[in-house]
Amino acid sequence: MSEKTSGRLQGWPPGLDRRPDAERDQAGSYHYISAMTERPAGIVSYFAAIEKKHGKPIDEWFAVLESHQDLAHMEMVRLLKADYGIGHGHANAIVGTFRTERGIT
Repeated sequence: MSEKTSGRLQGWPPGLDRRPDAERDQAGSYHYISAMTERPAGIVSYFAAIEKKHGKPIDEWFAVLESHQDLAHMEMVRLLKADYGIGHGHANAIVGTFRTERGIT
């Protein structure tokens, strides 16, 4: 990953401090949108690693969580870790996206 130096990313053309395909949200943060999905590209690539490691598409993990919407965030994470052997980071990403997409606070 490039290090940020002098207000721009190292190795990028001068004056460029973000990727050209970046979209800015209302808070002013940049997100990179994949042509295949509306999720930010970073999360999509993380989901690809989860799917490869655990052999299920993300939507199947979301289906597992559908019947546990009453649980708190960390309880959902613990469920995925204990019952399915998912690591903490992967479980947290799945739960965070699941809750965000459904407007669960």
